Amino acid sequence: MTSPAFVFGDETTLGLAMALGGIRPALSPLTICLEMTPADDLDEVKHLLGLGHIDTYLRRDDETHLSAIEDRATQLLKACPSTSMVLTGKSTSI
Repeated sequence: MTSPAFVFGDETTLGLAMALGGIRPALSPLTICLEMTPADDLDEVKHLLGLGHIDTYLRRDDETHLSAIEDRATQLLKACPSTSMVLTGKSTSI
């Protein structure tokens, strides 16, 4: 894939984010947005895994965090309609 890519997921997507992040930068831009459960060590975990560049959205009971993720994806698709979409994680969020 040489077009930009957008990856959406949750905590279970961290491994995929690491793998794609390792191969995609040389090919094309990669945007990773993860919905996460608030945790005291979230920033430390992202740093240790080398994922400081990912966008994390803390889960909210009313799921309003999903609107921000949707806006980010819409921005990318408007800028580049050929953006590849990789959707993983919680089915009701996808």
